[in-house]
Amino acid sequence: IGPFLNEAVILDANSLTTAPRVVAAPEGRVMMSKGDRAYVRGDLGGLRHFRRFREPRPLVDPTTREVLGYEARYVGLAEFMAAEISAVDAKGQPIAVPSTFEIKSVRQEAAVGDRLAPLPANDLSAFQPHAPIGAMHGQIISVYGEALNAGQNQIVALNRGDRDGLERGHVLSLW
Repeated sequence: IGPFLNEAVILDANSLTTAPRVVAAPEGRVMMSKGDRAYVRGDLGGLRHFRRFREPRPLVDPTTREVLGYEARYVGLAEFMAAEISAVDAKGQPIAVPSTFEIKSVRQEAAVGDRLAPLPANDLSAFQPHAPIGAMHGQIISVYGEALNAGQNQIVALNRGDRDGLERGHVLSLW
């Protein structure tokens, strides 16, 4: 099932609000592609490899109106190149030069405002597709990406998860 797995991420809390953020691009550009530089502000935690995400959006249960999590749209990878430095401008005023990153891969063009999250270790643990033990009823609350409707092999988010007994590998029917 490897070809069907991707970088779609649902976060428990909007943890990307405090994550490092792309603040500028060379020559005043707004968008960046593979191989371009990006300037980033925020705590990097000494790490070098990051995933880039667009601003997460809340996933709301249509019945209870509870925020169930935050969907972060994956846009690519970035690699740390140089640390933020403090400098002095021509007038003697202190300035900070943001950390420099290289855009390593793009699913969508990188943009000012993208958030960075550390690249996780690969979880290659095998799982067997199987049905849940009991009946499961839920609703689709999001179609991943820019689509308005979902079709075969597209990614959707449901208003059910761990606390409802869903686990990795469960297969459900949609009606």
